[in-house]
Amino acid sequence: MSEHVNVFYNSQEYTGWQSVSINNSIDMVCASFALKTAIDWPSFNDRYRMTPGGEVQIFMASNFVLDGFIDSINMSVSNSSHSISLSGRSGSSLIVDSMVETLGERKYTTWKGLVEAIGVRKNTGVNVDIDFDDEKFAERTVVVEAGETYFDVLSRKAKKDGVLLTSNSDGLLIIKRDSGFDEDASLDENSNVLSASMSVDNISRYSKYIIYSQDPNGDNDTETGTAADEGISIKKTFIDVESNAATSSELKVRAEWEANTREAKSQRITCSVVGTTYKSGGRRILWRPNIVVPVFIPSLFAEGNFLITSCTYKYSEKGGSITEISLEREGARTIDPTKKSEVISSGWADS
Repeated sequence: MSEHVNVFYNSQEYTGWQSVSINNSIDMVCASFALKTAIDWPSFNDRYRMTPGGEVQIFMASNFVLDGFIDSINMSVSNSSHSISLSGRSGSSLIVDSMVETLGERKYTTWKGLVEAIGVRKNTGVNVDIDFDDEKFAERTVVVEAGETYFDVLSRKAKKDGVLLTSNSDGLLIIKRDSGFDEDASLDENSNVLSASMSVDNISRYSKYIIYSQDPNGDNDTETGTAADEGISIKKTFIDVESNAATSSELKVRAEWEANTREAKSQRITCSVVGTTYKSGGRRILWRPNIVVPVFIPSLFAEGNFLITSCTYKYSEKGGSITEISLEREGARTIDPTKKSEVISSGWADS
């Protein structure tokens, strides 16, 4: 296998790629890829006849990066050469594209039960890993509407339960609650960071947060929870109404969560490193989203723990392999505390 990019299609190895870009983001349940090559006319033959829908495995510097499917192919020709461009997504894209076959109500008491009830593995072939203690709860109901995809249904429930839908290089759908921490995946401007930039945007931050809710004791009184962001000098007020009845102390926790997560999201860093992996415990690990890592970039006044939100693996003939990493401050994607309480509360039905 070459030190650059190798693509396997129908067990046939393809090399000679001029540019490659693979993006994996915490905001997308499937990774995307784009590849381009120029082929000298005499060597252009049947072996390059790939088709949309075909499965590919992509390696960069001998590291497995993605297993997915081709969505589109573009070809062009000149007097001396042909060029081919491919784009596609990882295997978990099947739950994004495929609509649930059986409509109506489904009962379930665990996340595993929900996945089985709507037929994710049976009808899409996508394997699912529940990466947390999937304790049994009171029976719930999910209603599948016409035209909803598997991702539509799962993401709707994920928001209500406060869990994350992610995937790995194999296209495995991973359902998890929290981001892990990896001290070995540090980003240091004095060692592995090639370049870095930072943006600070306070447009979504407020000086005061107010959360309202009905009294949990059944009275008609309105409960209130407040919090302040001392970093915002301009007077701006955020107001929201909690859908469930809650006490003032619970609403204060929710208000503080709003303030803290918005502050964390306001600071974003993008940096690039050589290659696609880092060393951890004697092994090479692929850079990936949804892990918290130590960051030391004092030139940008950025020090502390940050959450990787996306990784873009790139290759070009001139620049070789690099990974562009986007980060937000730790705490930017923490779970709404009101969602955590819903998971262990009594059962409910929703649509």
